[in-house]
Formats: sequence, C-alpha cells, structure tokens
Amino acid sequence: MGMVLYEMLTGKVPFHEESNDLQLIAMVYRGKRQPDTTGLDADCVELMKKCWNFDPLKRPTASGLISLVSQTITQTC
Repeated sequence: MGMVLYEMLTGKVPFHEESNDLQLIAMVYRGKRQPDTTGLDADCVELMKKCWNFDPLKRPTASGLISLVSQTITQTC
C-alpha cells in the first residue's frame, strides 16, 4: 500500500530508476525503501514509512490505513 501511495503522491513509479528487477528485489529484501520523498507532506511520508516496515506485523492493516489516510487528509486539506 505504501508504494501505491507513493505513486499517487509523486506521479512516479516506485524505483523507476532501477532497471534490473532481480537486483531490485534483493535490495528491497535488504531493506531499501523508496528514498525520494522530497517535497511531500511530512505526514504522508510518515504514513508511507509505516507501510514500508520490513516487519509485516508492524505495517498498518488495510482498514487501519483507511483511517490513517482519512485523518491525514482531514489535517492537511
């Protein structure tokens, strides 16, 4: 969900600069996350980082994500 949010907010496909899919998979497995969050709202970046947590149990659930997005939109718009 964090990558979908990244694409929606930036208009860029996550990891668009990477051309080797196997190498990208290995980098993500080792903890690489999309670093280019420049210019994005800090609350949105924090939400994406929660979704990118390596431990799936620490990521927000889909229903929790809806609540967090709703709160973020209400606070920033």
